[in-house]
Order: sequence, then structure tokens, then C-alpha cells
Amino acid sequence: MKTKLILLFTAAAFLLSLAPAVTNAQFSKGNMFVEGALGNLSVSNNKAETERNGIRRDYTKSNGFSIGIMPRVGFFVADNLAVGTTLGINFYSNKYKYLDPLTSFKDAESKSSSVILDFMPFARYYFGKSNSTRFYGQIGGGISTDLSRKSEYKEFNSSGVVDYTSKTNYPKKYFAFSGEALVGLNHFVSQNVAINAALGYRYNSSKETNSNTTTYLGITTTSPEDKYTNKGGVISWNVGFTMFIPCNKKGKK
Repeated sequence: MKTKLILLFTAAAFLLSLAPAVTNAQFSKGNMFVEGALGNLSVSNNKAETERNGIRRDYTKSNGFSIGIMPRVGFFVADNLAVGTTLGINFYSNKYKYLDPLTSFKDAESKSSSVILDFMPFARYYFGKSNSTRFYGQIGGGISTDLSRKSEYKEFNSSGVVDYTSKTNYPKKYFAFSGEALVGLNHFVSQNVAINAALGYRYNSSKETNSNTTTYLGITTTSPEDKYTNKGGVISWNVGFTMFIPCNKKGKK
């Protein structure tokens, strides 16, 4: 194990030593960059059960998946200072199975999925002098809304036939305000292409409206609409590549 770690660190150090030296031209006023990044990847697969006096009373299985795709474009309005925007697309999916504690047959299941679109203008400032790695700080804020949202719940009888359903309705678009602060780095693998990595904190304030349509024994009812307001924050991260495009010939050195 120690040998593998030594080899890994040696290989990483070797790759870093091969990185090209970076001039200040990439960060000069008038130039731009485009960036493609993936972030906030989450994959889960869980089993949960409860027991009382040695008897299993609840048994569930669940799996979830989420990922964000974050293309960005930035323009240098001054040396080392860029402004731009992120157009993010976030995918979320979750599935739960509720199983009979004795037979493990499926009693019920729920599924939910959503696609959320972000529009996040930002300002980014690069620190440090000419070398193969440049660090930056970034702040931004914007809005989010949904492109699609689905959520449903089903219960099954002893024969495996659905006898109860509940579907969530979203009569109004999900809408959120967001603010984000990141610290990151660009490690150059060629004169104008760099690996990008960033870590930060994102705050969200959202509003949404929904209701539930249920069907039981052939009778369908729809509940009154509920309005929800949510506020909170989350640690965010992303990795990808940044391409610097020299638009200002005077900035080349």
C-alpha cells in the first residue's frame, strides 16, 4: 500500500513538473475564457431497517443520483479580473422501495426527479505571479428555475397490484435566488488550457407551490395547493477544464 502511494505522489509530481510556464498574457484585459465543469456529483445506494424485540418492523431500499453541468464564459475587464456567467444544468433523481418486513415483498415505492436550470453571473480574480498554477477567488449570484419535475408514490396490495397512487403537481415554476463564493485553481497543461478545480459555499432561497392528486379504490382527489419557502446553504464543488482565448494582441507577452 505504501509503495502504491509513493508511486502515485511521484507520478503527480512528475506531471506537475511537465506543466508549461504561464505568462500574464492569459489574464490580460480584453482576453476571455470558456470553461466546462462537472460538479456536486452524488451517488447513493442505501438499505435501512428497524427492529423491536428482535423482530424487523421496517425495511427500505433507496438509491439516488445528482450531478451538475456548469459551462462558463468570462471576459477580462482588467488584468486578472474577469466577469462572466454560468449556465448550469442540475439533474436529481431518487427512488425508494418500502418492503414488507417479513417477506421483503414491495409494499410501496416512490420516485422523484428534476432538472434545474441556473443562471449565475460572477466575478473572478486571479492571484499570484507567472507559474503553472494560478489561484482565484470567485463570487456570483443569480436565479434558478425548473425545466422538469416529477414525483409520485404508489402502494401495492398483497397481489402486487397498485391500489393507491399519489402524484405531486407543480402548477407554478420552481424559483430560487442563489449566491455563491468559490476558491479555485487553474493548473495549466498547455499554454492556454488548464485543469480547473473549485470549492465553495452556495446559499439558496427558494419558493414553490404544489398539490397532490391521489387515487384510491377508483376515487381521485386533489389536495389544496401548498406554498413552500426554503432557505439554506450547501458546500459546492466542481472540476473541469478552462480554455483561455487571447483576444487582446497587446496583452501577449
